[in-house]
Amino acid sequence: MAFALHNRWTDAATGSTDALGEAVRAARLIGAEPELVLHGGGNTSVKVFEAGRAVMYVKGSGADLAQVSARDYTPLALRPVQALLAADLPDNRAMYAALAPHVLRSDAPRPSIETLMHAGTQATHVIHTHAAAVLAVTNTRDAAHHLRAAFGPAVPVAPYRHSGLELARACVAAWRPAACPAPCAMVLAHHGALTWGASAREAHDAMLDLANRAEAYLARMGAPHVGDPSGAHPHGSAPQGLDELIAVARLRRRASRLAGRKLIATRRRGGFIGGFTRRADLGDLTRHGPSTPGHAIWTKRVPLIGRDADTFAARYRDYLAGAFLAGETAVDCAPRVALDPQLGMIAMGVTKAYADIAAQVFMHDAAIMSRAAALGGYATIAPDLMRAAELEYAGFEARAAAELPRAGEVHAVEHPGHGLDAVERLLGAGAAVVGITHDPAGARLIDHPAYLCVKADADGDHARGAIVDAFGGVDHIVAGSRWQTLLMPLLEAPHA
Repeated sequence: MAFALHNRWTDAATGSTDALGEAVRAARLIGAEPELVLHGGGNTSVKVFEAGRAVMYVKGSGADLAQVSARDYTPLALRPVQALLAADLPDNRAMYAALAPHVLRSDAPRPSIETLMHAGTQATHVIHTHAAAVLAVTNTRDAAHHLRAAFGPAVPVAPYRHSGLELARACVAAWRPAACPAPCAMVLAHHGALTWGASAREAHDAMLDLANRAEAYLARMGAPHVGDPSGAHPHGSAPQGLDELIAVARLRRRASRLAGRKLIATRRRGGFIGGFTRRADLGDLTRHGPSTPGHAIWTKRVPLIGRDADTFAARYRDYLAGAFLAGETAVDCAPRVALDPQLGMIAMGVTKAYADIAAQVFMHDAAIMSRAAALGGYATIAPDLMRAAELEYAGFEARAAAELPRAGEVHAVEHPGHGLDAVERLLGAGAAVVGITHDPAGARLIDHPAYLCVKADADGDHARGAIVDAFGGVDHIVAGSRWQTLLMPLLEAPHA
């Protein structure tokens, strides 16, 4: 039996029943399902009448669907926003400038880049996701055939266009309400899915139905759901030699230098991703780019295959050459994901949280690549189109690093309980901390995703492995001689 997303919507009262409240409810259900959206991806909207005029509420840019509230939605005057679909706007910067006068709340978040797509879809409730199963069908070499076989002629397909005005116009052109009664769905080529309905539940259920139809087709074609790509034991269970750990630390240190700032690395080497890194067709499979352009902001267009970060950076600089010449890019050329058959997957970011997001996003894409390959080959948009999307969202890591003075650093501190304030300051400034504790119970003194508690009497090899899996190495050691000796090879990372 094919994998299917479970519909968790119930008719039981759960608070607000107004239109915006129902849109929020649908958004949270969609956002809680990683098979549909990841980390700020996707958006939702609702159209209502207020004070005698049509108003559209659209999820603000960057808000996480799983945690949104009504305050995360931007209210806009609908009619003048719809009129922008026919306006002569040269780019998304001009689109945002044209949207600004129609925002109806002074403290509203920046509207989604997909605002015009929502405005142009003639339905009360609209939901956009990056449904993994849909992406596995559309990111294939013979996408037109597979899309028709999976969904039939009633589901229109909008050709790939850059997010914003171009995509909105493509969706309006593809929208065929007569052929597809509400609730309805549309596939966005190499981008995801769009569903709508007269109610939030109709739009929500249409999204699950579309994703489950894609799942059923993939299963019939011999590309079943792979389960959680992170696996039950994402860090693996095989013993690690010191040379292997030093290789990870060396790669992290070199990538940091290429990025111009410290990066934290997190490692995945077990389960699905461990097998993925050993595929014979790994280079060909990953050279096309992620399954949807927005993922490139976390993972770059392509991963580093192997350990030569310098060659990767040179090639990435060539890929971004036009943007560099124009002086418009905030994208550095260091890898964010490295794949190696011995080391596994190493994902990097300016903080532990960003590194973990890069890891999850790439594992998600790796599963999509694997399934699409079973349908005759994985393929996505051209490099220049991917670059445009990558540059559209560029700069978020630089902004985070500017606000967090210790971003990317890894500190190993013995007796962390004696200096909790200092440890908390490091974490608050963006650093990761290894707390080497003498607490006989091994108490976790601090509850923070960038804090790793290690018992002082722990086996040295096991502890070093846990540190490298979590953070990729160390930069500062405040500890006794035993731990200085154990961690010094990771600190020095010879030949970095």
